[in-house]
Amino acid sequence: MLFRSAKPALPLTAAEPSEAHLKTLLQAWLDGKAALLAGNQPALPLDQLARSTEVQRVERQLQANQADGSSESIQAQITAFRISERTPRRIAAEVTLNYSDRRRGSDGQVISETTDTTLRNRYVFGRDGERWLLVAYASAN
Repeated sequence: MLFRSAKPALPLTAAEPSEAHLKTLLQAWLDGKAALLAGNQPALPLDQLARSTEVQRVERQLQANQADGSSESIQAQITAFRISERTPRRIAAEVTLNYSDRRRGSDGQVISETTDTTLRNRYVFGRDGERWLLVAYASAN
């Protein structure tokens, strides 16, 4: 009989999270950010997934979209995830994503579009009290 491991719970509170835990946290962040920018409610509040600086960045992007009547549709799927640094309070990972986005103006016309592309980013996670949160990211290209 096969047993499937349960999907890691969020918010992430494991003292020493596995690669699978961190990958789940990051995908939840990517999905939540995409939902919010598309005008939908994220499955989890973004502040349970990332530090305030990252959440504020997304909120500023949403406000700019609302101000000019535009909307965004984003697809981001993790295809590779490798932990490159680990301390008790900080973890960095090299991540490859399949990514696409489409931005539409208030008239529904496409303003800009990124077709299926591969992104390589470095994501940093930090432990705030009992929770692990996304702290920052940058292109790894």
